[in-house]
Amino acid sequence: MVDLARVLVNFFRHESCGKCTPCRVGTGHAYRLLTQIAEGTGKLSDLDQLLSLAQGMEQISNCGLGQTVATPIRDVLKHFRAEVEAHIKLKVCPTGICSMSGRLAVAHGQ
Repeated sequence: MVDLARVLVNFFRHESCGKCTPCRVGTGHAYRLLTQIAEGTGKLSDLDQLLSLAQGMEQISNCGLGQTVATPIRDVLKHFRAEVEAHIKLKVCPTGICSMSGRLAVAHGQ
């Protein structure tokens, strides 16, 4: 789910017209945070930053694109928080999808 959120945010980042700061800056920052989490270099404080970014983009972006980018961020953290936290705390991707997937076998003693 971390990688899915990252892919969706990247889509919104590329589709942003760049006219409003929350969308232009927020999507880029959210993408960087999700990439760090996917690579195993994220911090728990990144989750609060992601939620804050999502809330800001949803409330003050000029168009639906900037407002919609909040949905995958918020929903991944709401419904799959344990998976996201595993990336941060355990430095593994439980599904083996993210770029640190090679660490999954090592973490399980294989």
